[in-house]
Amino acid sequence: MKNPTQYQIIKCSSYNEYNVLARKKQPLIRPYLDAIQKVMDNAITEHKRTFAVRVDLRLPDYSNTVDLNSNDVCTRFIASLTAQIKADAIRKKREGKNPHPSSVRFIWAREKNTAHKQHYHWVLLFNKDRYHCTGKIDIGNDNLFTRITAAWASALSLPFNEALRLVHLPKNAHYYLDANNTNFTADYSSLYRRASYLAKLNTKQYGLGQRCFGYSQR
Repeated sequence: MKNPTQYQIIKCSSYNEYNVLARKKQPLIRPYLDAIQKVMDNAITEHKRTFAVRVDLRLPDYSNTVDLNSNDVCTRFIASLTAQIKADAIRKKREGKNPHPSSVRFIWAREKNTAHKQHYHWVLLFNKDRYHCTGKIDIGNDNLFTRITAAWASALSLPFNEALRLVHLPKNAHYYLDANNTNFTADYSSLYRRASYLAKLNTKQYGLGQRCFGYSQR
């Protein structure tokens, strides 16, 4: 892990012609901004209509089965979420339906500050023709929010009810991109600006031998 002073940072309010959440006292890491744009571009290339959601996933105070100092929980989370989405598609096909395929793309940042426990900020991207919202926060619902929570429970080896209190949708968490819509540039800019928060230099833990930022490579 690099020392934070070794990163290329920006402090201006725009990058690559898009607005970002940089401030004088809250610089952003340039390679992370590039990665965010790469993920968004890959998503819209595959799915001309893309649904993105901002979600915060927190870690429990302790765990007897999971190393909370390792980012392996992120790998397990994405693997579980992807498996659930594939299983749901298989189930729907057996019912005679024809669900749209959907990749799961993601960006995450691991942070900790004095006011909060260690936590992850995520942006998850899906095919909008398959998912257009997360759904209501209700254990009985078969929706995307339930799948996200179940995947986090699986990653942490926790019961669903315990993981539920560790999953949080911030305000205005849903974003929509449509490559054929006249509002595409504005919508893209809005999501990029929101996602740029994950690229901030402050509140990340450096020098622990673990990455503070990750993203899907395809």
